[in-house]
Amino acid sequence: MLPNLVLFQGMDATGTNHLWETDGTASGTFALTPISGEPGYGFAPDPGASLDLMVFNDQVLFNGRYSITNYGLWTTDGATTGTKQLTGIAGANSAGIFTANVSPDFTLYNGVVLFSGFDTAGDYGLWTTNGTAAGTSEITVNGAASTGVNPSDMTVFNASVLFNGFDSAGNQGLWTTTGAASGAAEITGIIGVRTTGGLDPTDMTVFNGDILFNGADCPGCGKQMGRELTGVTGASASGIAPSDLTVFDGKVLFSGLDSTGHFQLWETDGTVAGTQELTTTTTTAFHQGVAPSGMEVYDGRVLFSGLDANGVVTSLWTTDGTTAGTHEVTPIADTQRHRQWSGGPQSWTWLERGGNRRLRRRRPFRHLVAERGRSGRDLGNERDERNRQWSGGPLS
Repeated sequence: MLPNLVLFQGMDATGTNHLWETDGTASGTFALTPISGEPGYGFAPDPGASLDLMVFNDQVLFNGRYSITNYGLWTTDGATTGTKQLTGIAGANSAGIFTANVSPDFTLYNGVVLFSGFDTAGDYGLWTTNGTAAGTSEITVNGAASTGVNPSDMTVFNASVLFNGFDSAGNQGLWTTTGAASGAAEITGIIGVRTTGGLDPTDMTVFNGDILFNGADCPGCGKQMGRELTGVTGASASGIAPSDLTVFDGKVLFSGLDSTGHFQLWETDGTVAGTQELTTTTTTAFHQGVAPSGMEVYDGRVLFSGLDANGVVTSLWTTDGTTAGTHEVTPIADTQRHRQWSGGPQSWTWLERGGNRRLRRRRPFRHLVAERGRSGRDLGNERDERNRQWSGGPLS
């Protein structure tokens, strides 16, 4: 049975990234070492490569190195002796079931954990595990790319899991799975999706019985299924490019591109009329926008990282969901200018059985967070494409 504590990824005095634990006190905070099988240089090569900690039953699953370049599936009960790699997984690549640059995207669903893994053919496939080597296997996905479906952004919705995956044409589409051995399929026939590259759905967020997400459209191809929100006042003509969608007080806050080409804080109730910009170049003073990221709901407000009035320092901001109630938190004692606010240690994971709380931070900090029912995912890279539109609504 797991103790009531928090596991996280941290760096020791030698600069090595280990698995740590804390009970909220200095004396109760320490690195879990030595762990049999952990390299002397740690589980992760640097703070930007997360362990992707995932609470599952009486254990925590994570992605960790067992050599300089090889990564495996590990499990821990919060003790050094109870931390071990799951070896002998059938179908896993001999160089490791994970790699340094692809997140497992652990997602709890229907009593198992789904994840993206590296198989014997060198493809990234959809996998399932019950927390044991014998109970870990790859799910057959028909219609996937020759290099694998490479699932990402897995999101539990109703009686299935939706995810972003590559099809046989090399396009990134919207897929669904029940977690069965051959239970994954692409959702096709969506009107208005770009023909080259695909929908590429990201930032999927459950809200009021629907899924809101960032998707690539095809201008002039017709109305997109799922109620694409077009004609939003103040949005960029090239697409609002929503990211970091966060449910708060009956609405969804997000970072979006406005008509001046700058990323600002927006809110929506899932309708065009109910979508509006909360910060502008006038309200934030900085002419390039506040560029909000890493939103966290806390004590009736939302905290987030954003640029200050000079556009030089990434500072701590707060909002109550209104323009008047959105402002930079100043002054903060003992802070340095030109230092980014990251909100604390990486990869926080609650181990309190029966009451795991959601802790989620996203761009620009490469950071993975675990929660009950889902893991966090690496969203550290800024969108390299600005012609995306945001779609919301039923999928069938």
